[in-house]
Amino acid sequence: PPARQEALGCFIEHKGEGGPEPHPGGPAEHARPEHVSPGSDGEHTGGVQGPEPGGGDVWGAGDAREPRLRAVGPAAGPRRGHDAPQHPHVPNVCAVVSPLSETFLVPPDEDWGTSPPPPPREYVVSFDALDGTSNLHAGVNTGTIFAIYKRLSRPGTDVLQSDALQPPDQSVCAGYTMYGAGTKLILATDKGVDCFQLDYELGHFVLSHPNHRVPSTGNEYSVNEGHSAFWDEPTTRLVQSIKQRWRDDDKKLKLRYVGTMVADVHRTLMHGGLFMYPADQKSPKGKLRLLYECGPVAYVFTKAGGRATTGTELITTMRPETLHQRTPFFVGSASDVRLVQAVYAHEVLQG
Repeated sequence: PPARQEALGCFIEHKGEGGPEPHPGGPAEHARPEHVSPGSDGEHTGGVQGPEPGGGDVWGAGDAREPRLRAVGPAAGPRRGHDAPQHPHVPNVCAVVSPLSETFLVPPDEDWGTSPPPPPREYVVSFDALDGTSNLHAGVNTGTIFAIYKRLSRPGTDVLQSDALQPPDQSVCAGYTMYGAGTKLILATDKGVDCFQLDYELGHFVLSHPNHRVPSTGNEYSVNEGHSAFWDEPTTRLVQSIKQRWRDDDKKLKLRYVGTMVADVHRTLMHGGLFMYPADQKSPKGKLRLLYECGPVAYVFTKAGGRATTGTELITTMRPETLHQRTPFFVGSASDVRLVQAVYAHEVLQG
């Protein structure tokens, strides 16, 4: 079949509902696959991937072989019939939670003057609009982290704080975008994790890593060792254990730390390993927020085969007690996070 295209919202709708694959559509010139050489990190920096290097040809839009990457954007034709959304511009959001407000925000009701009336608002969105603001002046990657929950109270009634205070594993979807040399979108649903790259020439997000899985282990760890003087004993022993394990295996261990969580966790998602932001003497309850930082990222990693923990409790099963609750955070490859849990379990037993 020819290359397929679909508006990103429609792709998400199909992915979340388990519906049919997005339908073909749109002009052929928007669907043309182009070979793009992978970047130094093994990810593709734009365009739609053609054959492997050395293949000698580039797939055309009418080629019988399906390109490995699919353009996602507005070039797809309009949806018609029962499949067309009745109110494509009416957000189905009843509440928004972010670090910019002390409480959740409720979008105002509006008279859209449409028939039939828009559906009741039934989703809660939690997000950190710009992660990494302290790095902006240095031109370092930043990002947006988000999660979407279905409200617990009945649609059409007043929104309750309990609608927002849900464990991460109750998310409908979660993910993040990362802005830097390229723009990436990582989207996790109950069916897995898909990674997109924005192609600036086409004006589309391109599905670059469908059903991505985090490696089971990795030789990279990410932590601000400048805070090591303030770490508790388990965290100190954990980092020592990581270094000793790789020294014993005679393999090269790498410390990588950007200081923007989105950048650090994305590298961990691609390469495997461990990202950690532990509690310390300055932040005894941790520094990162559960609802709109740790929770969404934990959901992504769990759906990709990784794990996330506070050291003693899985992040994905934690029900927030407050909107801005903070927590220690360890996330990454399943094997590496189990080491974290083992170190902290030993501390609990010794205590």
